[in-house]
Parts: sequence; C-alpha cells; structure tokens
Amino acid sequence: MTIEGELKTSKQFVATEAEAKLMRTAHDGMQVAYNVQTAVDAKHALIVDFAVTNDGNDHQQLAPMAEAAKSVLEAASLTVIADTGYQE
Repeated sequence: MTIEGELKTSKQFVATEAEAKLMRTAHDGMQVAYNVQTAVDAKHALIVDFAVTNDGNDHQQLAPMAEAAKSVLEAASLTVIADTGYQE
C-alpha cells in the first residue's frame, strides 16, 4: 500500500515501523507505538527478558513477564515489583 493509502485508513503512519500500531496512551491520547515489557535482575542490573506488544495497557503483561524471568533465572520463586499500570 502507498503512504497516501495508509494515511487514508489510519491517523498516523510510520514508514520504517510497519508493526507499530495506533495505541491509546495515558498522556497524548493516541499515537503509533509499541508497548515494551522488561524483566530485570535487580541484583545484577541485567535485563533477563523482554517483550514488545501492541497492547494499549499493561494489565495482562505482568504474569507472563514474571514467569519468563523465573524461567530464565531458573528460580524457584522471585519477588516482582511493578507500578500501578499492571493492576488487573
């Protein structure tokens, strides 16, 4: 599809990021974006897992990221800290 065609069907278009989707954001209304989730090992300050989604909020992201981090770290249990955006 041409850029003109994309702009007729969408409010925003990013030519270099075909996977980016129009998402509702907390501060700006709507914008083309990704939602990135990151799990970090606090002791070593290293990223242990990440995910890039087109979900407009974090409500369903915490458990999958915690399980992925637990698996990567081969931990029997772990403490998860998150902001209020993860409330379900």
